[in-house]
Amino acid sequence: MRELESNKRGGMLTMRGSNKLVLLLTLGFCVGLLSFGCAGTKQLTSQEVVPSGVTFSTVPIEVEQPVVAEAKEGAVPVTLEKAQTQQQAVEQSLAKQPVAKQPPVVAITTFTNIHFALDEAVISAGDQLLLQKYAEVFKAVGIKGVIVEGHCDERGSAEYNLALGQRRAEAVANYLQALGVAKEKLSTVSYGIERPLEKASTEEAWSKNRRAQFVVK
Repeated sequence: MRELESNKRGGMLTMRGSNKLVLLLTLGFCVGLLSFGCAGTKQLTSQEVVPSGVTFSTVPIEVEQPVVAEAKEGAVPVTLEKAQTQQQAVEQSLAKQPVAKQPPVVAITTFTNIHFALDEAVISAGDQLLLQKYAEVFKAVGIKGVIVEGHCDERGSAEYNLALGQRRAEAVANYLQALGVAKEKLSTVSYGIERPLEKASTEEAWSKNRRAQFVVK
C-alpha cells in the first residue's frame, strides 16, 4: 500500500513537472510570436533579408490630373490686358458721343392774359389751368423776373380801379407763388384804367380790359 501511494505521489509530481514545462514552452512561443510581429512592422529595405515564403505586392496609386477645359474651336482666349484695352475703347467711344441737350420745360413765348369778372379779383378755374402751365416756365433758371400788371375797365373812379387792379395783380402773383415760383421773381403793379386794350365803351371791350397781364424778363 505504501509503495502504491508512493507511486501515485511520484506520478503526480511528474505530471506537475510536465505541466510546468508545457506552460513554459507555450509562454516562450507567444513571446517569440510577439517579437516576430513587432519586427514585421519595420519597413524592409533592399539590404534586409526577406524571409523565405514572404512576398510583397505593390499597389499602384492613381494621382488625379487637373482638369483642363478644352478650348472651343474659334474661341480666342481673353487676357486681363486685352480686357482692360477693350474697356478703355468702350469708354473712349462713349466719351465721343454728343450729350443730348435737355429741351425747355415749356416753349411759351406769349402769355395769355388772365381775365376777371366785374369788380372781382377771383381767378377762374380755366385761368388757374393756364397759370399752372405758366408757373413751370417762370420757375426756369433763364427767367429772371415776372411783372404782373393789374388792369380795369373804364367804369368807376380812378382811385377805385387802381386799388382793384392791385388786388387782381396780387391774386395772380400769390397763386404763382403757391405753385412754386420764387417770390423774388414776382412783382406787381396796377394801372387801373390807364392802359386799356380796347377803348370802346362796350361789354366786349370792358371784358378784355379787366385783366392781369405779364411782363417776363
